Amino acid sequence: MPIPSQKKSLSLVLFLLGLSFPHLWLAAPLNAQNALSLSQSVLAFGNRTETSNDTLGFTVTNTDTANILCRARCLPYYGHLPFRTNDSVFGLAPGQSKRVVVSFKPRHNTWNNAELLLSHNGKGGTLRVDLTGQGVFSQAYYASTQNLEGESLRAALAQRISSPYTTLGYSGTNNGRLRMFGVIDNWKVNGREPAHANPYKNECVYSGRTISYTATDFNTGTLNNAPYSMNTEHTWPQSFMGSTEPMQSDLHHLFTTDGGINSARGNKPFGWVPNPTLTYTGGSKANSIWFEPRDAHKGPVARAVLYFALRHAANSQVNLSFLDTAQQRMLREWVNLYPSDSISIRRNNDVQSAQSNRNPLVDYPQFLERMTTVLPPSQSPTWRSVTLSDSTLNWGLVPVGTALPRSCWVCNSGNVVLQVQSIQISGGGFGFSGGGATTSPFSVNAGECAELSLFNSSTQAAGTTATGTLSLATQYSGQNSTVHQIALSSTTSNPPVVGGQMAGTLRYDNSTSSPLVGVTVRAVDSLGQIVGQSPCGSQGDWSIQGLVPGNYTLEILNPPTWQGINGTDALLINRHFAALQPLTGLKVDAGDPNRSGAINSTDALQVTRRFANLVSSFGRGDWVYSALTATATIGGGQPLNIKALCTGDVNASRAF
Repeated sequence: MPIPSQKKSLSLVLFLLGLSFPHLWLAAPLNAQNALSLSQSVLAFGNRTETSNDTLGFTVTNTDTANILCRARCLPYYGHLPFRTNDSVFGLAPGQSKRVVVSFKPRHNTWNNAELLLSHNGKGGTLRVDLTGQGVFSQAYYASTQNLEGESLRAALAQRISSPYTTLGYSGTNNGRLRMFGVIDNWKVNGREPAHANPYKNECVYSGRTISYTATDFNTGTLNNAPYSMNTEHTWPQSFMGSTEPMQSDLHHLFTTDGGINSARGNKPFGWVPNPTLTYTGGSKANSIWFEPRDAHKGPVARAVLYFALRHAANSQVNLSFLDTAQQRMLREWVNLYPSDSISIRRNNDVQSAQSNRNPLVDYPQFLERMTTVLPPSQSPTWRSVTLSDSTLNWGLVPVGTALPRSCWVCNSGNVVLQVQSIQISGGGFGFSGGGATTSPFSVNAGECAELSLFNSSTQAAGTTATGTLSLATQYSGQNSTVHQIALSSTTSNPPVVGGQMAGTLRYDNSTSSPLVGVTVRAVDSLGQIVGQSPCGSQGDWSIQGLVPGNYTLEILNPPTWQGINGTDALLINRHFAALQPLTGLKVDAGDPNRSGAINSTDALQVTRRFANLVSSFGRGDWVYSALTATATIGGGQPLNIKALCTGDVNASRAF
């Protein structure tokens, strides 16, 4: 699993042109504005444990003039979803904003690197938010496995569960076998059945048969015989470990077992037995080759065998042929099908108290997802996953002679580098810049995305529909197809009418209407794009031409230095508050420097403090204006005469 690295995004600009009229591209205006804007494009969670469910968020705003339907989805990383959002589908009216909340709950103690894709039916195409976070296991016992996989992880786990380690032995007092019967698997002692009358009770893990006995009978010789007939099961058979220590007394694979079933199991490997020759009470069964434990013990068996291999593989007395590929594959399946329960967790704790180590597969079975095998040498599993942000790209209506952009993303949600070998476009009306058929190959790191910035240039008559296909060839096969496709479509429309204009003046709201000379008035369309601007002349006059008729927002750039307030302004604000001398017009806005919507003594205090140089700014900003919206019309309309005041200057005393 990769260590944290700097996030990089590859941008491939593919100009989709009408091949018959490539010269039209030169005259086509380029509008790259997306209908949505994001407050941020990165959510970095930092260190979080598997028990946490931390949240961060971002704000998405509809900057268009039409309603937009949005879909947010988090991509997987290393085969799971560390990042999630419940805000999957939502609508936004023009100007409306929404906060999208993303949660992070890591499955692995590894670096998590994924993406959130925000697709929508507005202009500009899909957006993405980079998601990162470091997973840390809450159990510090496994700190040495941080960010490891493959053989490095297997070796770290083997070292971790080998030291410290206490060998209890298989004979003498307080040995492993006696500890198993009397403590680890004793219902009375371990709390499984606190009301039990006798001090000792054990259960056969394969059949569910239980025995109860007193301290007098607490010795293995007695328990082995009738009426108890209970043995110690070595889940990894003794014949495959030479009946030697520390393997023989390792409590993680020792269980109490009915003597007859123990003998019937012998040294058979574990597996599914569809046609058993022996069937036991509780559900265990066997044939001449395989032994299948009952469902209640499948999970403990699988975790015990795999643990044993991790812990003791390096011991020369252990015959590793017992755990062949087929059995390991099946045991991994059982680990997933039969997860650890409270009994397994309690047993793991009790075993650690006795012999100082834990079974990591009880605590974190997901370790197996980062190793191809528990035997040396292990490898890092390969996850191949290609995700396209869109299955279709539809430009909708495209005015003749314009070039409208639309973005999509090629995302690598696997754990190996994605190689995109070629990109091709087929279908009438679409092609690459310069008429080429393919782009250069590129790669995408695990957890990353590559942006495809596509442009549709409409050259055909209005009402003509064009369709095509964008195809990407990768080195991936099997899990994902080698070729990935996106459908392309657009319909041409008549070009918009251009020739609208707007004009007016910008003056200070004092008795002489002082012009603001040299200040720039800028027009911004509904998509947030700057479409024109004009400096103010000697009379504060400005004019912006060549616009598409419609409504625009105006911005004032580089106004004169803020000044003009004194104690008189604070007095007038207080007199307004006391209803003794009301402010009117633009002076109402100028008298509300904290922009609370109401003028009161707090505003007067703010003006006083700034006059005394105790504060350097107002929450409202330094300037207020009478109107900052305008309409462009053919031939122009009524001039827009904008009034201005320095914030706080309610008596309009600023000198010019």
